[in-house]
Order: sequence, then structure tokens, then C-alpha cells
Amino acid sequence: MDRKRFRSPGAFAGTSAERQESILNAAIHEFASKGFNGANINVIARRADVSIGSMYSYFESKEELFLTVMAYCLRTLYDALSSIHVTGGVVAAFEDMLRMARAVSIRRPEVTQIYLDCSSQSLVALSGRLSSEAESVTVKLYKDILANDKATGRVRADLDIDSTAFMLDNLVMMYQFSFASDYFSERKKLFFGALDVSDSDETIREMVDFVRRAVEPENGGEA
Repeated sequence: MDRKRFRSPGAFAGTSAERQESILNAAIHEFASKGFNGANINVIARRADVSIGSMYSYFESKEELFLTVMAYCLRTLYDALSSIHVTGGVVAAFEDMLRMARAVSIRRPEVTQIYLDCSSQSLVALSGRLSSEAESVTVKLYKDILANDKATGRVRADLDIDSTAFMLDNLVMMYQFSFASDYFSERKKLFFGALDVSDSDETIREMVDFVRRAVEPENGGEA
């Protein structure tokens, strides 16, 4: 992944790693718990033990701070893509994606919460400045795997790569959001019921089986 896409503002990037981490953690907590509109940069400064003057020397506005936080959260999510096994085909990659999404959301739920917030219409003016470039990472990943699978007969010859990539990514996103949002969590429970509550691995297995049956040729993957 090209890390230059997610560069921080110059002054902030020039400060110590410890201070950057302190500010980012404080800002992530504030934005995740209160949303962009409710977040207060003074509260973030106090939590990070940084003067408000220093905060405004790093960031011209709350919008710039949010964009930096959003870039960091997207980097966290997309860095995790390095664990995806692309050579095993799209079904195996889809399962890896689900497990990666679950692991990141359980370990860093606030990161996923901000990712979810970025998708809201109220923040489109801000998130639009990063999301299209960031989302292109998974678009390319899915399309490359699907194209290779189609060429080698792992998936149906009539499979449309673009729409399949779109649907697979949406399944992963909804699953990921279910670990950070009460709404998506309850929605998942309505469909899976006790299955999800008792064994989330079984939920993953059911989703993977659904995708396998949807994309693989009837002869088991032979062209």
C-alpha cells in the first residue's frame, strides 16, 4: 500500500511519535464517542495533555484534525489487508477479509466507528476528500483476484467482476460495522439469531459458503 496517501499535516508529522500517538488516541476517542459535530478540540487537547495553542499549530481546524484521524483509521484498516492471501482465490480472500474486519473491530472498535461515521451523508464533504482514494485499495484487490480466478476457472465464466467485487465488499463492510454499531449489531442478530450470538465463526462459515456457492462453477472450480 502507498502510505504517502495518508500523510499527516506537516507540523503534526514533525512532532514526536509519542505526541502524535497521544493526540490521535485522544481524538479518536472524542470523534468516535461524540461524532464530528459533538467533538471538542479543547477536550482532545486536555486528554492528550497538549496545550490548545499547540493543537492549533498542528491543525488549522477541527476539520483538518478529523481528516488526519480519518486517514489514520483508514490506514489502520487497510494495513490489515497485508494479511489477506490473494493467491488462494476470492473465496479464501473473502474469508480472510471477514476475519480481518472482525479482529480490527474487536481490537480497535473506535477506529471502525469512525470509518462508519465517514460513510454518513452529513460528513460527505469531508470524507469525500479521502474515501474514494482509500476505497480504491479494496476495489483493486477484489477485481485483481476475481480476474485471476476467472482466467483460471476458479469462478464462473459468466461472473461479472465489477458487480461481484461490489457485493463482496459490501458484505464485509456490513459485517465489520456490526461490531461497532448497535444498529448494525441488532440488524445482524435479526437475521442470524442465536447462530451469531453463540458462534461468530459459524456466521463467517455461513457467509463464506454462500459466496462459494454463488461464484464457483458447478463442476467445483474446473474450467
